[in-house]
Amino acid sequence: CLGRVSPEKGVMERVDAFGPVAEQMRDAVLLVVGPLEGEYAAAVKQRVASVPWRDNVRLTGALFGEEKHAAFAASTLFTMLTKSEGLPLSVLEALGHGLPTLLAEDSNLPEVGDYQAGVLIKPGRDDVAKTLLGLLADQEQLRLMSANARRLFEERFTSGAVIPRILSLYDTVARGRRRAAADIVHAGNGK
Repeated sequence: CLGRVSPEKGVMERVDAFGPVAEQMRDAVLLVVGPLEGEYAAAVKQRVASVPWRDNVRLTGALFGEEKHAAFAASTLFTMLTKSEGLPLSVLEALGHGLPTLLAEDSNLPEVGDYQAGVLIKPGRDDVAKTLLGLLADQEQLRLMSANARRLFEERFTSGAVIPRILSLYDTVARGRRRAAADIVHAGNGK
Protein backbone atom coordinates (compact mmCIF):
# COMPACT_ATOMS: atom_id res chain seq x y z
CA CYS A 1 0.00 0.00 0.00
CA LEU A 2 1.11 3.55 -0.64
CA GLY A 3 -0.47 6.76 0.58
CA ARG A 4 -1.37 8.55 3.74
CA VAL A 5 -1.35 6.37 6.82
CA SER A 6 -4.74 7.48 8.12
CA PRO A 7 -7.98 5.84 9.30
CA GLU A 8 -9.90 6.46 6.07
CA LYS A 9 -7.23 4.58 4.08
CA GLY A 10 -7.88 1.30 5.90
CA VAL A 11 -4.25 0.72 6.87
CA MET A 12 -5.06 -1.02 10.15
CA GLU A 13 -7.48 -3.31 8.32
CA ARG A 14 -4.72 -4.27 5.86
CA VAL A 15 -2.32 -5.05 8.69
CA ASP A 16 -4.94 -7.23 10.37
CA ALA A 17 -5.97 -8.97 7.14
CA PHE A 18 -2.34 -9.74 6.37
CA GLY A 19 -2.06 -12.10 9.37
CA PRO A 20 -3.50 -15.20 7.67
CA VAL A 21 -1.39 -14.42 4.58
CA ALA A 22 1.83 -14.26 6.62
CA GLU A 23 0.89 -17.47 8.43
CA GLN A 24 0.32 -19.40 5.20
CA MET A 25 2.91 -17.69 2.98
CA ARG A 26 5.91 -17.19 5.22
CA ASP A 27 7.84 -15.17 2.60
CA ALA A 28 5.00 -12.69 2.00
CA VAL A 29 5.71 -9.11 3.02
CA LEU A 30 3.29 -6.23 3.53
CA LEU A 31 4.81 -2.87 2.59
CA VAL A 32 3.09 0.11 4.17
CA VAL A 33 4.42 3.15 2.33
CA GLY A 34 3.38 6.61 3.42
CA PRO A 35 3.97 9.29 6.02
CA LEU A 36 3.97 7.82 9.53
CA GLU A 37 2.89 10.84 11.52
CA GLY A 38 0.22 11.48 14.10
CA GLU A 39 -1.84 9.36 16.46
CA TYR A 40 -3.16 6.93 13.87
CA ALA A 41 0.32 6.19 12.52
CA ALA A 42 1.47 5.59 16.09
CA ALA A 43 -1.42 3.15 16.57
CA VAL A 44 -0.45 1.35 13.33
CA LYS A 45 3.17 1.07 14.51
CA GLN A 46 1.97 -0.27 17.86
CA ARG A 47 -0.34 -2.77 16.17
CA VAL A 48 2.43 -4.02 13.88
CA ALA A 49 4.79 -4.39 16.84
CA SER A 50 2.19 -6.51 18.66
CA VAL A 51 1.31 -9.06 15.96
CA PRO A 52 3.10 -12.39 15.47
CA TRP A 53 3.73 -11.55 11.78
CA ARG A 54 5.47 -8.24 12.58
CA ASP A 55 8.65 -9.39 10.81
CA ASN A 56 6.62 -9.63 7.59
CA VAL A 57 5.45 -6.00 7.73
CA ARG A 58 7.61 -3.08 6.60
CA LEU A 59 6.60 0.45 7.58
CA THR A 60 8.79 2.47 5.24
CA GLY A 61 7.47 5.97 5.73
CA ALA A 62 7.06 8.13 2.63
CA LEU A 63 9.05 7.09 -0.44
CA PHE A 64 9.82 9.26 -3.45
CA GLY A 65 11.53 8.94 -6.81
CA GLU A 66 13.61 5.83 -7.36
CA GLU A 67 12.78 4.43 -3.91
CA LYS A 68 9.07 4.58 -4.69
CA HIS A 69 9.59 2.98 -8.11
CA ALA A 70 11.70 0.25 -6.48
CA ALA A 71 8.86 -0.44 -4.01
CA PHE A 72 6.40 -0.82 -6.89
CA ALA A 73 8.85 -3.04 -8.78
CA ALA A 74 9.31 -5.28 -5.74
CA SER A 75 5.56 -5.68 -5.25
CA THR A 76 3.25 -8.41 -6.49
CA LEU A 77 -0.06 -6.79 -5.61
CA PHE A 78 -1.31 -3.36 -4.53
CA THR A 79 -4.05 -2.96 -1.91
CA MET A 80 -6.13 0.02 -0.87
CA LEU A 81 -9.05 -0.40 1.49
CA THR A 82 -10.06 3.24 1.55
CA LYS A 83 -13.41 4.14 3.03
CA SER A 84 -13.83 7.17 0.76
CA GLU A 85 -11.77 8.35 -2.18
CA GLY A 86 -11.96 10.84 -5.02
CA LEU A 87 -9.33 9.64 -7.46
CA PRO A 88 -6.64 7.57 -5.73
CA LEU A 89 -3.38 8.60 -7.35
CA SER A 90 -1.44 5.83 -5.62
CA VAL A 91 -3.69 3.28 -7.32
CA LEU A 92 -3.10 4.95 -10.68
CA GLU A 93 0.65 4.73 -10.05
CA ALA A 94 0.31 1.05 -9.19
CA LEU A 95 -1.70 0.39 -12.35
CA GLY A 96 0.93 2.25 -14.37
CA HIS A 97 3.53 -0.11 -12.90
CA GLY A 98 1.38 -3.06 -13.97
CA LEU A 99 0.38 -4.08 -10.46
CA PRO A 100 -2.87 -5.96 -9.95
CA THR A 101 -4.93 -4.19 -7.32
CA LEU A 102 -7.17 -5.21 -4.45
CA LEU A 103 -9.43 -2.27 -3.74
CA ALA A 104 -12.39 -1.44 -1.58
CA GLU A 105 -15.46 -0.75 -3.68
CA ASP A 106 -15.36 2.80 -2.27
CA SER A 107 -12.00 3.44 -3.94
CA ASN A 108 -13.91 5.07 -6.81
CA LEU A 109 -12.19 3.10 -9.58
CA PRO A 110 -14.76 0.66 -10.95
CA GLU A 111 -12.59 0.42 -14.08
CA VAL A 112 -10.31 -1.93 -12.15
CA GLY A 113 -13.11 -4.50 -12.16
CA ASP A 114 -14.22 -3.65 -15.69
CA TYR A 115 -10.71 -4.27 -17.04
CA GLN A 116 -10.09 -7.24 -14.73
CA ALA A 117 -7.00 -5.42 -13.46
CA GLY A 118 -7.75 -6.42 -9.90
CA VAL A 119 -10.54 -7.15 -7.45
CA LEU A 120 -13.04 -4.80 -5.83
CA ILE A 121 -14.30 -5.92 -2.42
CA LYS A 122 -16.32 -4.77 0.55
CA PRO A 123 -13.66 -4.82 3.24
CA GLY A 124 -13.97 -7.22 6.11
CA ARG A 125 -10.93 -8.91 7.64
CA ASP A 126 -11.76 -12.44 6.53
CA ASP A 127 -12.83 -11.39 3.02
CA VAL A 128 -9.63 -9.40 2.53
CA ALA A 129 -7.38 -12.17 3.83
CA LYS A 130 -9.18 -14.81 1.77
CA THR A 131 -8.97 -12.66 -1.37
CA LEU A 132 -5.29 -11.87 -0.78
CA LEU A 133 -4.49 -15.55 -0.32
CA GLY A 134 -6.40 -16.52 -3.44
CA LEU A 135 -4.73 -13.88 -5.57
CA LEU A 136 -1.22 -14.55 -4.31
CA ALA A 137 -1.63 -18.28 -4.90
CA ASP A 138 -2.67 -17.84 -8.54
CA GLN A 139 0.34 -16.62 -10.52
CA GLU A 140 -1.47 -16.92 -13.86
CA GLN A 141 -4.32 -14.72 -12.64
CA LEU A 142 -1.81 -12.18 -11.32
CA ARG A 143 0.00 -12.19 -14.66
CA LEU A 144 -3.25 -11.51 -16.55
CA MET A 145 -4.30 -8.83 -14.07
CA SER A 146 -0.88 -7.22 -14.39
CA ALA A 147 -1.25 -6.93 -18.17
CA ASN A 148 -4.79 -5.62 -17.72
CA ALA A 149 -3.62 -3.08 -15.13
CA ARG A 150 -1.08 -1.67 -17.55
CA ARG A 151 -3.68 -1.62 -20.36
CA LEU A 152 -6.19 0.16 -18.12
CA PHE A 153 -3.62 2.78 -17.21
CA GLU A 154 -2.60 3.32 -20.85
CA GLU A 155 -6.16 3.48 -22.18
CA ARG A 156 -7.75 5.59 -19.44
CA PHE A 157 -5.21 7.51 -17.36
CA THR A 158 -2.19 8.61 -19.42
CA SER A 159 -2.07 12.21 -20.63
CA GLY A 160 -2.71 10.96 -24.17
CA ALA A 161 -5.97 9.39 -22.96
CA VAL A 162 -7.09 12.10 -20.54
CA ILE A 163 -6.38 15.31 -22.48
CA PRO A 164 -8.72 14.53 -25.42
CA ARG A 165 -11.53 13.75 -22.95
CA ILE A 166 -10.94 17.02 -21.08
CA LEU A 167 -10.87 19.03 -24.33
CA SER A 168 -14.09 17.35 -25.42
CA LEU A 169 -15.69 18.22 -22.10
CA TYR A 170 -14.58 21.87 -22.39
CA ASP A 171 -15.91 22.00 -25.95
CA THR A 172 -19.27 20.59 -24.84
CA VAL A 173 -19.50 23.09 -21.98
CA ALA A 174 -18.48 25.99 -24.22
CA ARG A 175 -21.08 25.05 -26.86
CA GLY A 176 -23.70 24.74 -24.16
CA ARG A 177 -22.85 28.17 -22.74
CA ARG A 178 -23.00 29.76 -26.21
CA ARG A 179 -26.42 28.18 -26.76
CA ALA A 180 -27.62 29.30 -23.34
CA ALA A 181 -26.33 32.85 -23.96
CA ALA A 182 -28.04 32.91 -27.38
CA ASP A 183 -31.28 31.71 -25.79
CA ILE A 184 -31.09 34.50 -23.20
CA VAL A 185 -30.44 37.12 -25.90
CA HIS A 186 -33.32 35.80 -28.02
CA ALA A 187 -35.64 35.65 -25.02
CA GLY A 188 -34.69 39.23 -24.10
CA ASN A 189 -35.38 40.45 -27.65
CA GLY A 190 -38.83 38.94 -27.66
CA LYS A 191 -40.09 40.93 -24.66
